[in-house]
Amino acid sequence: MQFSKKTIFMVIVDLIIINISAIFSLFLRFESFNNPQFMSYFEVYKNTFIFISIAKIVVFYLFGLYKTIWKYASVDEMLKIVSACVVANIASISTLAFLQTSLPRSVYAMMIVFDIALIGGFRFSLRTVNEKISHRVKDDGKKITRVMIAGAGDAGAMILKEFKNHYSYQYRVVAFV
Repeated sequence: MQFSKKTIFMVIVDLIIINISAIFSLFLRFESFNNPQFMSYFEVYKNTFIFISIAKIVVFYLFGLYKTIWKYASVDEMLKIVSACVVANIASISTLAFLQTSLPRSVYAMMIVFDIALIGGFRFSLRTVNEKISHRVKDDGKKITRVMIAGAGDAGAMILKEFKNHYSYQYRVVAFV
């Protein structure tokens, strides 16, 4: 089984995000890096972060987060991210239970929120950057035709999206009727 460079890049970014999320959750729970309880639980995390990271990456893979073409990411992909993050954190709780150790319950809840925000944010920022790069209007001296779309409902929104995706070099939608 071979993985593309994009998939490897996504896994590495996810590993970084997973660990930042966990450490930030611990920090918020104990409000300081100098707190003795923080240091105690941070030691637990240091001893188990490899197992937690592997469990989460496997769940993300099983949910298809590395197969999706993020260029076309939408609400369905966001729901997939939310589901994968919840199940991945349940898997990490199970992994820690198997290793007979644990973190505070509030840390698990915060990890879910940060995982969703950071992983979802990263993937949708990829979509945004790709969209901005691919739809950059070229200034080659050609005049852009201004267009008015008749129909401001779902069909009009679909036509607007089509114009943005395929005709942004030639037309600019300026109004709906």
